[in-house]
Amino acid sequence: MTCLAFDIDGTLFDCGDIIIEAFQKGIALFMKNAVTAIEMPSKDKIISVLGIPTDLIFEQLFPDLNAHDQLKINDLCVNALADMIHHGGGSLYEHVYSTLERLHNEGYSMYSASNGKIKYIQSILESNGLINFFKKPVIVLNSKIKTKSEIIRYYKTNLSINDLMIMIGDRSSDRQAAEENNIPFIGCAFGHAGFRELDCVRWIASDFSKIYNIVKEIEKEYNIKRH
Repeated sequence: MTCLAFDIDGTLFDCGDIIIEAFQKGIALFMKNAVTAIEMPSKDKIISVLGIPTDLIFEQLFPDLNAHDQLKINDLCVNALADMIHHGGGSLYEHVYSTLERLHNEGYSMYSASNGKIKYIQSILESNGLINFFKKPVIVLNSKIKTKSEIIRYYKTNLSINDLMIMIGDRSSDRQAAEENNIPFIGCAFGHAGFRELDCVRWIASDFSKIYNIVKEIEKEYNIKRH
């Protein structure tokens, strides 16, 4: 059996048109009731921290705040982002739905492997009709699973020795998760990072639809036979 672990943001979904507004809404709501005064970060500052684990985002944006307040801003921003997605904000990359549907219908097991908060990930999968394509439960970073590599390691514990897992994503963290778990990696050059973080990656998809044929190539190399 072949299992596919997908990064979400920058691989399936582009929230670039709403992320700044969502963060500004969440931060403004915190500022309205905060005891500790903070300044609204610039758009450039917000953009500079996107793509890293969300807990680290708010450590970098507000290093002088205590952990409790950083977490509170985090939750407010995620809530604002999820609400905007549920109301039509953001968009799937081209060919995502049709490609995932094809893979699902052919019996591939698909997993979410994201740094994002569960509410954000679920809002994307639910609002775009993708939730039933993915295995449950959706695993995200928590007190026991602290990196994307550990997410993949957790998923692998449920596989047999002859199963193949492939990591698919657009960032160096996705590539690192694949390398640390000794599994193939498909880099998505259409995502947030483009080719910038995919140097020397063997399998690169310039469009989401290309992932289907690349998966077939990898299966052939690993001698995975589908029934």
